[in-house]
Amino acid sequence: MNYINGFIALVLVGAAFFARQDPLVAGLFTLCALLATLSTIHLPRFFSNFLAVATTVAMFASFALFFGLAPNLADDWYMQREAVSTFSSLFSAFAMIPVLSEFSCRMKASESCDKAKVITRRVSA
Repeated sequence: MNYINGFIALVLVGAAFFARQDPLVAGLFTLCALLATLSTIHLPRFFSNFLAVATTVAMFASFALFFGLAPNLADDWYMQREAVSTFSSLFSAFAMIPVLSEFSCRMKASESCDKAKVITRRVSA
């Protein structure tokens, strides 16, 4: 999962680079990339709770950005210049799902979560 979230972070950094003309959108993509990067490192449970909420907000903001762009798109929008920002916002929204899944897994601290297994071994030893 770390590799997937790392890849998501790299793609979102690229999306933020292409969206640099609009600082709000670039900031959203950068925030999503930061959250994906933070999901690859071990953090205390309190931070996982906070980051799970932040990831949910970022995911819904990305969906809101996409659905705000959708009514104004032309018939051949995927061949035009705005296709990159539209695809990026949709990718960003769906890419937050595995990131949120990682934070959710840490919050539950179940046996199926890799980070929880490491924490359980440290506590029981």
